[in-house]
Amino acid sequence: MPIPDGTGVAATSNLTIAGIPANATITEIKVNMNINHTWVGDVDVNLRAPNNAILNLVGGLDGGTGGNSTDNFTNTACSSIGGATISGAPAPRTGTFAAEARAGYGPIGYIQTVTTWAGLTPTAPDANGQWTLAMGDFVGSDVGALTNWSITIDYTTPGGGGGPTLTYVWSPLAGLYTNATATTPYTGANTPNVYAAPTAQTLYTVRATDVATGCFTDAQRIGELYSTCPNGCTVIGYHVFG
Repeated sequence: MPIPDGTGVAATSNLTIAGIPANATITEIKVNMNINHTWVGDVDVNLRAPNNAILNLVGGLDGGTGGNSTDNFTNTACSSIGGATISGAPAPRTGTFAAEARAGYGPIGYIQTVTTWAGLTPTAPDANGQWTLAMGDFVGSDVGALTNWSITIDYTTPGGGGGPTLTYVWSPLAGLYTNATATTPYTGANTPNVYAAPTAQTLYTVRATDVATGCFTDAQRIGELYSTCPNGCTVIGYHVFG
């Protein structure tokens, strides 16, 4: 897409974002662009969001001096979590940068209206819709064109709650029961709770497995011993494990 030379008239290209849910939290907005130009210091690049807010990405690069015949924008990205601004970066300015956010810069009809990325998406659904990359050249004689560009919006959403579905298997089987009176032996079925009444102190292991992923974790418990009364009766001392 050719950028009109020396007029400040905008060359524009549109891309559409869809599907960002209302409960999302946007974590990054990033624009990647390739612009071939014989003096990229002539070029202002602004981004217009679906809510019509406009942010300056590149304005008056290096005070308008940033450009020569080999000084293109090659895989140049501007990001909401970018570090330094692009002015002063070495040619061909490959990498990820912060928006320059310079007031008054931009092609005709696309002058900056907000100074932060957040102003482009006050709420997450505001990111859905048409995004416009607008480029303007205010100095004559050097020419160039947009080769391609992309916009990426990353976001997170809250978890659904409830946690994963787990299965529980206990081992060893000896001395484990499924009832408090220790009369129904545990046989290895899926259960989150067992009763331990072993004849000797025993270290038991329970393995919890996530049904969806197969991931598992183990935990260990020590089972109580039987105790014997002086008159020969037996008292079961047990732990309830869960």
